[in-house]
This record gives sequence, structure tokens and C-alpha cells, in this order.
Amino acid sequence: MATKSFQTDFRFTAKSANALANALSSSKRVDVNINRRVTRYHANDTEKLKKFDSLFNSHSGDVHGN
Repeated sequence: MATKSFQTDFRFTAKSANALANALSSSKRVDVNINRRVTRYHANDTEKLKKFDSLFNSHSGDVHGN
């Protein structure tokens, strides 16, 4: 359970509904073309997940480049 400092109340008001409607009406459609084969990983296949994780661990330093 999240602590109080991480909880956020969101009320869907007329103002936020108007902002959402404006964002939807002014957004452009984007078609995504996949040019490479897609590899799917399942949580039960730990060997493939280890290989996937090693891609991120192969760089020196942490996620912030330190």
C-alpha cells in the first residue's frame, strides 16, 4: 500500500474533461510500422529474462550514468 506522500487525488471535473477533449481533438494519428521481428518474453521463462536483463546491465554505471 502506498504511503500518504505517494497518493494523489484526481477529480474528473468539467475543466479536466474539457482539457482532455481538446487534447484528443487536436492530437494527430500516428501509425507505427514495425520493421524488425518482435521477441516476446514471458515471466515464466527465467533464462530469456536473464538474457534480456543483461542487456541493461552490460553498461557501466547506473541508470543515471554514474
